[in-house]
Amino acid sequence: MNTFGREKFVTFFYNDYESLGIEYISAVLRKEGVKTKLIYKNLIDYYAFDSSRKIDGKLYQKIASEICSHNPDVLALSLLTDTFKANMLIASFVKELNPKIKILAGGVHASLLPQLTLSYPQIDAISIGEGEFSVLAYMQSLDAIYGGEFPLLKGIVYKQNERLIGSFLDYTINEELDKIPFPDKDLFYNEDPSMKSHYFVQCSRGCPFACSFCINDYLNSKVGGKRFRYRSPENIIEELMLAKQKYSPSFVAFLDECFGFDKEWITKFLNLYKDKIALPFLASIHPNIVTPQLADLMQDANCAYVAMGVQSLNENISKTVLKRSIKRDKVAKAIELIRSRNMILQCDHIFGIPGENRSDMLDTLSFYNENRPSLVSVYWLSFYPKAYITEFAREKGIISEQDIEDIENGKISSGIKRVYGYYDINFWMNYFIFLNKNFIRWVINSGFLSLFKIKNIFISSAFPRALFALLHKRDWNRYYMRRVIMKKINNLKVWGPS
Repeated sequence: MNTFGREKFVTFFYNDYESLGIEYISAVLRKEGVKTKLIYKNLIDYYAFDSSRKIDGKLYQKIASEICSHNPDVLALSLLTDTFKANMLIASFVKELNPKIKILAGGVHASLLPQLTLSYPQIDAISIGEGEFSVLAYMQSLDAIYGGEFPLLKGIVYKQNERLIGSFLDYTINEELDKIPFPDKDLFYNEDPSMKSHYFVQCSRGCPFACSFCINDYLNSKVGGKRFRYRSPENIIEELMLAKQKYSPSFVAFLDECFGFDKEWITKFLNLYKDKIALPFLASIHPNIVTPQLADLMQDANCAYVAMGVQSLNENISKTVLKRSIKRDKVAKAIELIRSRNMILQCDHIFGIPGENRSDMLDTLSFYNENRPSLVSVYWLSFYPKAYITEFAREKGIISEQDIEDIENGKISSGIKRVYGYYDINFWMNYFIFLNKNFIRWVINSGFLSLFKIKNIFISSAFPRALFALLHKRDWNRYYMRRVIMKKINNLKVWGPS
């Protein structure tokens, strides 16, 4: 492909929900004169279906044809473990249709497993770490690469004349977040205008904690523990003021791993937010940081929805297996502080943790019944590449070497297939919020709950979540319901006549 002397063009393909990472990369590229486009096909809930299942190739062939019809210089893929298999299939079809299109892979999965990702023949290059400026360098070096040169690019490894150019150890982060342009929201909003109602924003990058089921601990080790960084409060407020003028959102969703960790920072930010933005918002927090002062700040700033990661109420398992030192009384107090201020509280909880048993799960249901959050979101443990708990499970014989290989190649992303005994408890974890405490006590103590071993995710989880959203106008999940509807519409568009 002859790219000399003309505007460079990258097309992103994405098949999950809105990606701030892609929006940031697009903003940097466009600022420097690189044309960007998004092919957005949110067709499957990759977190509810078994990614080891065979994917229908005809669907992805059609998407590949659409990508090639735009004739980009580069197809850029942001890889998650859950979407890895689908993305590799898209990439292979694109290469069959137009071998001259360079395929650049980035995202979490590529950063965790750069050598494996680049070993796929359809992948020409990978971006390791935060890709805003690495991808820009690659696009600006295309002429040299096509001309047979071997430029060294920070955070990029690429194939050239049967050689690999770059270092797999070169994990990049951007330390000065305020210098990055605001994300290119129009990239996704033009594809799906319904996204405008809920503005996604990130105040920080990285995480101050090291939970075993998350890959943040491993990624922190790649950069000497410096991954957790904040933008300035003023920088975020400027972005949100522009967003209010341009998009008129009704809700703000803060996508930080742990909102409110730094007391001085959060105090300054929420006071500014209250004065200049004041839209209802969602934030995710850790129970150990919840104080009356933080709860008051969030309430005064118009926080509508809090997602709090509890994950396990077995204090020993939480500390030794999950690497989270959380006390039950601290969780109970955090629930009380948030609920007493009329904020919707979702407690996130994991089923299938090594070492926990049915007794632990019954105790969990009893705890939440007595210390009621607004709702509990149950997740089945997923073993992700390089996460501490994945290695722990391998050492304990819970997963095999073949399982590890499958996970790394995106064939098995969820531990749900390994958790058979808790479907009844999962059902009641989703429905207890609508029922009387005394009745739930009877359900637990009488054994009545065991009659409801319902595996269907729509009956056990989706329906009660939708019901709660319909009953609560400030529930974040109203937005999620709209996303599900738009997913169905996207399905019709892809399968409809060309």
